[in-house]
Order: sequence, then C-alpha cells, then structure tokens
Amino acid sequence: MVQEGLCVYVPCRFAHPWILYDYRTLPHGYRFREGANIDTDTPVATNNPKHEVLKETHGHFLLLGDPKDYNCSLFIRDARKEDQGKYFYRVERGGLKYSYTRTLLNLHVTALTHTPHILVPEMLQSGCSRNLTCSVPWACERGTPPSFSWIGDAVTSQVSSSLLSSVLTLKPQPQDHGSNLTC
Repeated sequence: MVQEGLCVYVPCRFAHPWILYDYRTLPHGYRFREGANIDTDTPVATNNPKHEVLKETHGHFLLLGDPKDYNCSLFIRDARKEDQGKYFYRVERGGLKYSYTRTLLNLHVTALTHTPHILVPEMLQSGCSRNLTCSVPWACERGTPPSFSWIGDAVTSQVSSSLLSSVLTLKPQPQDHGSNLTC
C-alpha cells in the first residue's frame, strides 16, 4: 500500500534454478500488469536496456533488483491511482524464460493523508524575527520534489527551501496576532 504521490520500495526475491541457463548471458527481469501477454504487451519495468517499457511507467516504475542475485525488487516513484492493480515478475536468461504469474504484487494506492509539519522553535514576539520550518519528512527524496508556499497576512519575509523543507523568516507585528499562517 502506498499513498498517492509518494514512493514505495517493494522488496522481492524469487527462486529459480540457474542450472539450465547459459552463464554467458545476463538474466533480465520484467514486471507486467496481471493479464498481460508477454509476447505482445510492453512491461511496466525492466532491467533490459534493449526492451522498452510503457510510456506512462518510464522512470516511474524501476526494477532495482539484480536477477542474477534472485532479486526482483521494485521501486515506484510518485504513485498514481491508475497504478493500482496486480503485477507479475518475469525472468529471462538465454533460452529459459519464466513468468511468476501465481505470485503477484498487489499494489493498492490510497489518497494522500500526510500533512506538512510546521516547527516554531520558540514563542513568537512582535517585532522579533523567527525562523519557521515547514517539512515533509514523509515525502520521497527520489520522487518529484514538493513545491512549498507560505500563505498568511504576516508573510512578508524571505523563504528558503531545500529538498524536503522550507524555512520562512517571519517578523510578526501586533496586527498579525491571531492570524493564520499556512504552509
């Protein structure tokens, strides 16, 4: 299960005897949607540089595992509702090819419920500058970077942002008391 817009690493191992394989060829792994025809349909991910992947999953579904180590691990960045479904793994080495259609990855994508964390290090005082930090520690560093914005009557100062946080330098005035500040 993954929340929409976030990333998920799916660890995976498979068992298959390499006895009948040609050791001069490298094994290649593929992930397909359940029901796909491996002869005509395009995989969502592969480690085979000579094989295309679906346009909508290119750079979005990544096979991180090395099939020669029996590793079929998958990384999904910026999960989308339409990614929800079941997927099977396929390994090929030389003339031997096998699809693991009985062991499916069931991907469930839920709505994003995480909210940014706002850190106010000390009491705000009128006329005194303070740095407020808005962070999204749950966001994926390998995904699309979050876009930060600060909204409020008191926002007049500079903002600096890093990958997963934004710092607002705020100098509140008496008229700002009780006003809202949103990240």
